[in-house]
Amino acid sequence: MRMVGMTRHLDALFDCYGPHLTINDLMAILGVSRATAYKLVQHGEVPAYRVGSSWLILRDEVREHLAAGSNQTGGQPALGEGDSDPA
Repeated sequence: MRMVGMTRHLDALFDCYGPHLTINDLMAILGVSRATAYKLVQHGEVPAYRVGSSWLILRDEVREHLAAGSNQTGGQPALGEGDSDPA
C-alpha cells in the first residue's frame, strides 16, 4: 500500500529532529528558503504557534500535516511502479 511507504519516508525524514522544530529545521525538511519558511508558518500553511516573537513548531504536527496533504493515494502506483507517465 502506498501510504505505508510514504509514512516510512516521512518517518525517516523526521527521525533526526527533536519534538520541536526551528525555522532552520523547517527549511531543511521542506527545502525552502528562510523567507518561505516564515511565510508558510505566518499564513498557516504549516502548523505553528506564535509565542511572543517566536514560533513554536511541533515536529509531529508538521509530519501529520504533510502526510494528510500527500497526493499519493492507496490505489495509485508511484511513478515508475506501473505503466509509463501519462504526460
